[in-house]
Amino acid sequence: MSSLVNEIHARWTSLRSGAVATSDGLPVSTLTIGTGHGLTALALNERGQAQLLLPVAAGTRRPALDTPPALEVGAASLTGAGQRRAYLVVTCVDPLLDRAFADLVEAVLTRVVSGEPAKDALVTAINDLGALFASREADAVDDRIIRGLVAELIVLRRLTARHSGAPALWFGPVPERHDFRGGSHAIEVKSSSRTAGRVTISSADQLEAPVGGTLQLWRVALERTQGGATVSSLVADIEHHSGRSAGLRSGLVALGCHDPDDEDWNRISFNCEAIDAWTVEPGFPRIVASAFTAGVIPAGIQGLSYELDPAVADAFRVDEAEMQAQEARLAASLP
Repeated sequence: MSSLVNEIHARWTSLRSGAVATSDGLPVSTLTIGTGHGLTALALNERGQAQLLLPVAAGTRRPALDTPPALEVGAASLTGAGQRRAYLVVTCVDPLLDRAFADLVEAVLTRVVSGEPAKDALVTAINDLGALFASREADAVDDRIIRGLVAELIVLRRLTARHSGAPALWFGPVPERHDFRGGSHAIEVKSSSRTAGRVTISSADQLEAPVGGTLQLWRVALERTQGGATVSSLVADIEHHSGRSAGLRSGLVALGCHDPDDEDWNRISFNCEAIDAWTVEPGFPRIVASAFTAGVIPAGIQGLSYELDPAVADAFRVDEAEMQAQEARLAASLP
């Protein structure tokens, strides 16, 4: 986390341990960042929920925006330091999302420091990061989903070490046929529990290369272990190179991971035993639409999936140098 996010957390912790209240009875900790109408502050409401107080011009109304379920945004007049001020008050109603709220607060304050009006800064930050506050799923995350995400994040970490904009190449969470794509080049990632394991291909177009381009299949062999790579540690590694990434965070949310530090998503960890790769081209063992008459899947066949044993495709195996070359092809599409 950034130093500002750490400070935000520390302030809320201090407030919860007992702090001086305003005349309105609101536990508050004033920051040094001003909006032109007063200093911003962090607070707790009567239910102990974390809040951001943004001073605004008198008469400012609540901004018109679609507020995520776990956030509340309102306008209020509060007394502090002996005078009444108008504020926009942002509340995180789910304490389990306080970490994501701190990220949102940082985004708002950063924009305010750069000269953006407080109301505009808030709207922009919520539009960028609001998906982090969608309703949480009550059911435990399936181990296979965590394993698959860890495999993709390991590949994304490699790509981000090459180019800080690499999160824009990640399409795994959305309904695109390949997990990573840049221009006409793609990488499809599959996880395996063994270095010689089979992988599941979930559609007839998953091993179809982009038109005029190239496709590699990467198998990431993951062994469960204590103290290994987790969703949280991998996201931290990626954002060490990319900075705070709205693309990465929105991709995680699309998978149901609203907070990469959530305990449920980090209850298992892995050691990456190996990453093997194959070039997918004519002759590679696969089921694709072009293998059928007229290049289409026969009518009535829905949801085609199959297991592939890459051991039968040794002629198509590529080494680390060619894997890096494919990374460079994808990265070349980035600005």
